[in-house]
Amino acid sequence: MSLKELPPPYALVEFNQKFYPFRLWSSIEAGLVYLYPIDDNCIPPAIRPFVRAKRKYSEGYVRQTDAIKVCHERAEQDALIKQWERLAAQQETYPERNSWYRDEIAHMMGEVPHTIQLDTFACASTHVKLEGKCHFISGEGWTTGEALEALCARIYELMKPSGVAQEITFNTSLSV
Repeated sequence: MSLKELPPPYALVEFNQKFYPFRLWSSIEAGLVYLYPIDDNCIPPAIRPFVRAKRKYSEGYVRQTDAIKVCHERAEQDALIKQWERLAAQQETYPERNSWYRDEIAHMMGEVPHTIQLDTFACASTHVKLEGKCHFISGEGWTTGEALEALCARIYELMKPSGVAQEITFNTSLSV
């Protein structure tokens, strides 16, 4: 393996004849590049017992190929974690709760909220006309359910001072 085979955003630092794997992060605003040492495996093997001794990456690697292999392992783990977060965000764990929030928002606003599921992030939004002005209100969360809950709470807070929705109660008895 050569340095050309390093997966982005990983790098190696050679110091005292040892190779240290790092994850790169850059700040364009500050014009800086940060190096984060790669910590131990975050995903244990599912098939066989975890018998490999914990490797302290701070000790470095004598062979460059070993350090590159660690970067590839960590890049694969990062990709899996990102994929799992994406799948988790798309799941409706409590569909009845989400339906309740949609119905409650439609009852308060007169329209069903718009929901968007992004990569690992969800957003719910609607418009409200108060005192002759149109307001765009949104709620964000890791899942659609969290975004709907946040939107419902924001609508309640916005309408509460104007006296429009004095008696709105939220179904908070659902277990999470």
